[in-house]
Amino acid sequence: EVQCAPFEPWGGRDGKLRIVNGAPDAAAHCPQGVVFSTLQGALETEGLERGSVIMIAEGEHEACDLRIPTGVELRSVAGAQETTIVPSSPECENLLVMQPGATLQGVALGCGDIGPACDGLTLVKTESQEGLEGERTTLRYNVFIGGKHGVQIGHGSTLRYNPFFDATAAAVTVDDAAVENSHEGEESALLLSDGLLWGSPIGISGSPERRALAFNNVYIKTTNPTKYFEDPSPTASGEALVSGATFDEALYIANEDV
Repeated sequence: EVQCAPFEPWGGRDGKLRIVNGAPDAAAHCPQGVVFSTLQGALETEGLERGSVIMIAEGEHEACDLRIPTGVELRSVAGAQETTIVPSSPECENLLVMQPGATLQGVALGCGDIGPACDGLTLVKTESQEGLEGERTTLRYNVFIGGKHGVQIGHGSTLRYNPFFDATAAAVTVDDAAVENSHEGEESALLLSDGLLWGSPIGISGSPERRALAFNNVYIKTTNPTKYFEDPSPTASGEALVSGATFDEALYIANEDV
């Protein structure tokens, strides 16, 4: 598997390595069962145990209500600017559903060509599972573009270094029944920091029933930065504003003013 994956270290430890790469010669140097041409094939393979890592090659990949199992990490090789996940059908409710302890890193998620159905799509949903209430779900260095929600929180989750653009309802929303657990000694259903929330009616929609924590974020062209809780970030309160902000849709980055 090391010869097959030159982007060492892949960090799987006790788990399995899986690679998603649709190139015809992608499996030439890999053991059988390591390389899959689709994301669905890699996620639904048998033996994907805790500690496993799925590496996604650059390009566009399709998903529809695909689950990332408990303790499995899904991450890109080339980063979010080169790696996109889009719906395989307008009928999808979510692109990805993350189970407790799962990690998502370094991908862009968007609506692709599904048209008006984008307005009802949730890009990522985190869900709880009996017996795993204490395991935190992690999302970092991803880019969320469009959809009804970028992330729907149903289980204690930590989101860091994720930009969100143009969600039609809220960039992030917390379910009333979301499971709370601990991150660095703080109990919450959501911890969101170092994020950029752009162009949504609501940036982070918390819950009156659950604790949400947010800090060090930037809100731009967002009507209501937070709901049901407060973020001390200056742009959340209107204390600081970013004027003249623009977003490069090809590179998924904001201009230097941001």
